[in-house]
Amino acid sequence: MGRKTGGGKMSIQFVLGGSGSGKTEFLLRRALRGAREDYRSSWILLVPEQDTLAMQRRITLHPENPGKGILNIDVMSFHRLAYRVFELLDRPLPRIIDDTGKVMLLRESSERVKDKLKLYKNQLSRPGFLSELKSQISEFYQYRIRPELLEDAAEKCSSSHMGAKLRELSLLYRAFLEYMEERGYMVEEELLDRLLSFLPETKLLDGATILFDGFTGFTPVQLDIIEEMMKSCRSLLFSLCLGRGAKGALYGEHRASELFFLTGQTAEKLRLRAEKCSCPILPPIDLNRFDALTGKARNPSHPLPRFQNAPALDYLERSLYRYSAAGTEGRNFALDGSIEIWEAADQRMEIERLASEIERAVREEGLRYQDIAVLISEPEQYRDIIYRSFLAAGIPYFLDDPGSLLDSPPAKLLRAEIEVLERAFSFDSVIRCLRALPGRTPEEENEIDLFENWLRERGIRGAAAYQREWEHFDSLRRKLAGPLLRLLSEGNERGASASRRISALRGFLTELRAREYISKEAERLREIGEQNRAEELLRGMDAVEELLLRFSELLGETRISRREFSELLDAGLSEASIRIIPATLDQVVIGDLTRSRFSSPKRFFLVGVSAGALPGSGKGTGILGDRERALLRSLSIELAPDQAEDALLQRFYIYRALLNPSEKLLLSYPLRGRNGKSRKPSPLIEALRGIFPGLSIRSLRHEPEEIYTREELLRSLSRTLPLYLEERERKEAREDKGESASEGREAVEAPSEGRLLSGFSALLRDSSYRDRASKLLDAAFTSYQSGRLDREIAEEIYGEILYGSITRLEQYNRCAYAHFLRYGLQLSERKSNEVRALDLGNLYHLAMEELFRELSERGQSLPELSREEACALSDACVLRASEQYNERMMQDSARNRYLLRRISEICRMTVWALSEQLRRGDFRPAFLEKDFHLTRPGFRLSGRIDRVDLCETEKSIYVKVLDYKSGRTVFDLNRIYEGLQLQLATYLKVVLEELQRDYPGKEVLPAAMFYYRIDDPILNYVPGEDEDGGEDRRLRALRVDGLVNADREVISHLDREFQKESRVIPVTLREGKVEERKKAIATTRRFSALMDFVEKRMERDAAEIRGGEISVNPIRESPERSACDYCPYHSICGFDPMLEGYSYRRSGKKKTEEIWQELTEEREDSAP
Repeated sequence: MGRKTGGGKMSIQFVLGGSGSGKTEFLLRRALRGAREDYRSSWILLVPEQDTLAMQRRITLHPENPGKGILNIDVMSFHRLAYRVFELLDRPLPRIIDDTGKVMLLRESSERVKDKLKLYKNQLSRPGFLSELKSQISEFYQYRIRPELLEDAAEKCSSSHMGAKLRELSLLYRAFLEYMEERGYMVEEELLDRLLSFLPETKLLDGATILFDGFTGFTPVQLDIIEEMMKSCRSLLFSLCLGRGAKGALYGEHRASELFFLTGQTAEKLRLRAEKCSCPILPPIDLNRFDALTGKARNPSHPLPRFQNAPALDYLERSLYRYSAAGTEGRNFALDGSIEIWEAADQRMEIERLASEIERAVREEGLRYQDIAVLISEPEQYRDIIYRSFLAAGIPYFLDDPGSLLDSPPAKLLRAEIEVLERAFSFDSVIRCLRALPGRTPEEENEIDLFENWLRERGIRGAAAYQREWEHFDSLRRKLAGPLLRLLSEGNERGASASRRISALRGFLTELRAREYISKEAERLREIGEQNRAEELLRGMDAVEELLLRFSELLGETRISRREFSELLDAGLSEASIRIIPATLDQVVIGDLTRSRFSSPKRFFLVGVSAGALPGSGKGTGILGDRERALLRSLSIELAPDQAEDALLQRFYIYRALLNPSEKLLLSYPLRGRNGKSRKPSPLIEALRGIFPGLSIRSLRHEPEEIYTREELLRSLSRTLPLYLEERERKEAREDKGESASEGREAVEAPSEGRLLSGFSALLRDSSYRDRASKLLDAAFTSYQSGRLDREIAEEIYGEILYGSITRLEQYNRCAYAHFLRYGLQLSERKSNEVRALDLGNLYHLAMEELFRELSERGQSLPELSREEACALSDACVLRASEQYNERMMQDSARNRYLLRRISEICRMTVWALSEQLRRGDFRPAFLEKDFHLTRPGFRLSGRIDRVDLCETEKSIYVKVLDYKSGRTVFDLNRIYEGLQLQLATYLKVVLEELQRDYPGKEVLPAAMFYYRIDDPILNYVPGEDEDGGEDRRLRALRVDGLVNADREVISHLDREFQKESRVIPVTLREGKVEERKKAIATTRRFSALMDFVEKRMERDAAEIRGGEISVNPIRESPERSACDYCPYHSICGFDPMLEGYSYRRSGKKKTEEIWQELTEEREDSAP
């Protein structure tokens, strides 16, 4: 049996009771009284690791401990017990590898057996697989499963795939064990095995009384340690949660569907160990029947100790998941107010109302923050909302959710450094790295802004570009990019060792003074009361440095590629976590369902009680699926629960969570998630209402907030004032329609006008809140009023004569304010070296100019060239155009080189189409990229006409102007009328006037004005169509768009070949006549009227600009098209059609004949 104890026969005993029955209190009193009565006795409270600090505090502050300290009581976890034993025996331990180290070593060990693998060979390089393998091997350690067991199971497996999976896991597991042994390492899970081997040598536990509290179960190695304890200790007491009304015996077989399955399973395992050691089991102490303080029998109808002031919670403990019928007892208990259910519109409302309730409880009920706890079903969904809401409310809190080191600012900086190397100093990676370091001064941030603008403008990318001296900003290059370049040179060689890469990273952090900046940011956080976040930031920096050091120790001179290094580092950062000690005791503790422990708070909030969140939907069982687990279980090999068992066990954790509070339980759920999708409440809500039929749900949307501070009042008004205004508008709209005020459905009840007025009155009387309240009112009741600059100011900005282009006036007609920002204040978007649509259009124009200039110099016309000659000339002209425009930009990336090839293909198609259009008519290019100046009273406009074609007869000269467009510009008479398409008519008027002066003996007449869209159209497939048919359809698709003179002679000069419908101009004949009422046809008289209208329109626009017009008046041409589309100034103007005073100008969309009639009448009226 082992050594004998120092006094009396060893025994074990169970302390049973439901949640709130006083099990922990019973053990504490037993230990404190026993330790005080016999100071030579040894008492050990053994608790889970996360409970040690809380238990030490409870002992110190316990009423039975007036001296605040007892020497013969220890609070330990299994791991702390192990270190105590090793210290007493002076036994050095091998280096212990944590989860991060396991991932690193698995990478090395798995390479040894990689060639023997089939299923997992390719998986080894999959991101995240090593972390999954690490978790699976950790489970093997915890449940003492050796590779041999997996091999035996594989042999007994009927499925070949399952057998292969187990065999390969055995190979990987064995390789890892061998590698660990060679290196002299030990994993944390082996620590307890080592403790087990040393326990017989220590006298620490001789005669000790050990009290186990807070455990839901024990792993096999923990059970072995307990068995060893039975041989030397005086007594072992185990607190086990067993609620009232639990069915079945404590010992024996238990089904996973039972609520207290874990308790029964644990008790049975301990019973078997006790029998093995011939250790007597004393009758259990049932705190459901006996009082934990006095030991006297309890009245079964009286509440458990924790729920003396909350009978409904006591009834909940007896009823939850027991499925007994709820009668009037449950209905009456629900009325004591100790259980509430809240329904919120969304998660933000849920947390903001939670913060308000906490503040109310502290101010009105005298609670301290430490009396309040919050359990969140999905911490990752609520973390940022809690931060903002609690910070605004000034509520101190501690989030008991150790975040991944991967999400910490120091880790993000580290990953950004590596990304710079991986992406070869791309623009985004460099800027991300420079901005990843917190704590920079405003001056330093400004330097990075300047640096970013310069990189963007010059298109700088690639390490070589940073290694050259710059003509501008070279000092910034050395300062900001210098550390990155040294990182590149010191640790980026192909196949460099892990230690060299890590040394380079550590050097980079040092040169960047990362710790100094992190400390500055932590100090800033402390100044605003964010103690926990400050500590988390500093711990993150420590953890990153520790990780790099461990990385170097474990991998050493192992050669590793940059990609593998990056993946391993990410895996290590993901596995590592940041744990901090709460900065103060008086704060709200926020935790999760399974890990966190709460010390009987008075007020307990359960947040996010939504379907799929509580109970959770499960996260899978890792590499071993449920089938493999069932097989191993059939071979008497114990493993962690599968998904089905875990779903059942969650009920037990929910039971414990709901019964944490001693006074009040509040559950809440949102109707809408972070993604905007609707969410349903958890089945738990209906389960509670089944137990308490009278329990109602408070809809937070339909009730006013309770407000206790001016800060809360300001936050409330900022949320409710828009609701009030929205409801007022709806009410007015219903009254306009003759509906009653009660009709219509409201999502959220708007506050009363009196409540708003009293709230703002209180804030406006307080000088410290007056400005913020005034701004809130101004913002809510802001109505836009169109503005106008004084003429003197406008002339100071623009000058007495308005200079510019036709595009400028078109911009004015789209939106006067956008024109003011661009041409008045001269605001422009940041310059960029990226190829944009504007650049493509410019390249097309340059290429066409080069082509026709080349033909002119040769004395050739385009139709004279064969198709092959035209294509070759087009390619040469595109190349020359790119060299003139920005050769470096078009060649500096694969994307841009592809774009250049695509431009060449489109230009070949364009040259063919333009050649066909010229070949079919009598017009020939006369002017290319023709500059012009148009001077009228008050303005002088300059521009360039892409192409002017002329056809000269004996008496007349016909003029055609052509404007190349790379976008989807369509000729639209309505857009001309609105001042949005002024170019073609102006071009034509300028050329006509100039030619009339040059040819006084001939009549110069308008023939056409066209847009040609530069494109390579994709045509639908037509079965049986020959090549000519396809060419014909392609030519029609590339037909020019614009206005044609209705004169048949003019049309025949434009296209000599068409009979009914032209393939090259937008003209159709019906019964041999031109349809003059078509939008693309106009008489010479109408051409003149249109040109006169455009000129007067420009004169009027220029006068308005010089008069100071700067209204925010964007035009909406259609439901799908407005001036705000793609406008770079939208964030400046603040235009919102929902705000009073803002509205779109609507395009008139007149019929074509109405416009022509108005234009011709206007011309006749203005004629002398």
